[in-house]
Amino acid sequence: MISVQKPAQRFIFSAFMALAFIAPTSGTVNAGSTGIGCGVGGTAGTPANPQGVPCQTPPDPGELDDPDTGPNAPKSESSACDANFMNQIYAKAFLEAEREVVVHNALIMKPDSVFEYTCFDQQAADVAIIAGPIFSESTRWSPTTVPINPGSVKIDVNMGDTRLDDGIENLVLESLKIYVDSNFAHDFLGGMATGDNNTISGTMAGISPLPCDFMYLVHDVVRCDAFAPHVQFLSFESYYSTPALLSTDPRTLPVAGGGLTHCPKGHQITSAIVDIANNTNWTYASFDLVDTLLPIQRSPDPGTSGICENAKPIPTGVVISINEKDLDPAGNPVSKHKYEYKDKVCSNPACFFDHGGDSSEGNDKCVP
Repeated sequence: MISVQKPAQRFIFSAFMALAFIAPTSGTVNAGSTGIGCGVGGTAGTPANPQGVPCQTPPDPGELDDPDTGPNAPKSESSACDANFMNQIYAKAFLEAEREVVVHNALIMKPDSVFEYTCFDQQAADVAIIAGPIFSESTRWSPTTVPINPGSVKIDVNMGDTRLDDGIENLVLESLKIYVDSNFAHDFLGGMATGDNNTISGTMAGISPLPCDFMYLVHDVVRCDAFAPHVQFLSFESYYSTPALLSTDPRTLPVAGGGLTHCPKGHQITSAIVDIANNTNWTYASFDLVDTLLPIQRSPDPGTSGICENAKPIPTGVVISINEKDLDPAGNPVSKHKYEYKDKVCSNPACFFDHGGDSSEGNDKCVP
């Protein structure tokens, strides 16, 4: 008969359960606040304990070894679940979700100005150049004699070659410049296309004669360069390792000075949650130490007779039950030797486990 011995350490299947517990949190909850953020498991949370939010209160040393107690205890709905380890998974999932939210927010770029794209001031200048001589800037009446029957009238009227220019400046360009400067003072693509911009002029003299190809250039940047060197993301390439986000927020653009007009609270990525996710200094979750057994796998200690004799058998957790029997004179089976022993393995090459033929662990050894 073979029976399975219950291991001393608890089974860890928290990783497979974590995603079922991660849920969106309310926008009014700041995970970095003291006393808030000890998210619970299951299917429901409370405003004070939103689902899926890591608890930032480190367990006491005793609570590390007993995850059913301490600040993370509500996360353990089964004795097989390590609540502290579950909290660490919450932190990792929370960071991943928050990073995705910030990236997606940053990709929602502020629309650019159609006035800038279409070089509206250049179009206005063309109107002044083409239409001016036809209307108020005409020289046809400077001077000229108009025949009137009977007789004639001499007319000498010339309003100058800037008459329509002044009108367009006062009526259109002045107010247009104020509007564009107030709403689109940043570079194109919401400030991402660094150096690509078109500043609308408020005067005819300040209008640039450059070709109006801004829409083409922006389209090329978005479609062909994949944002290339134009985007703010280059300033935090270590985005997905989180540290860069602790000191910056890509959603600051295009507001001058890095303000967050529409994101006043910023993101919820904090040093504390990063520490929990990384289990810094083994403060938030306890793990079994790994014994590689390298010393006994290499060579025997001085004075020993061989590499097998120097090896220590390693328990597998399986209990073997032995029942040796003989036959009595009548041919009936009679128990001769009955005992149980803990199965073990020998890690050294060319060695196997010898239980000594009894239940005493003192006789367990590795032999060639």
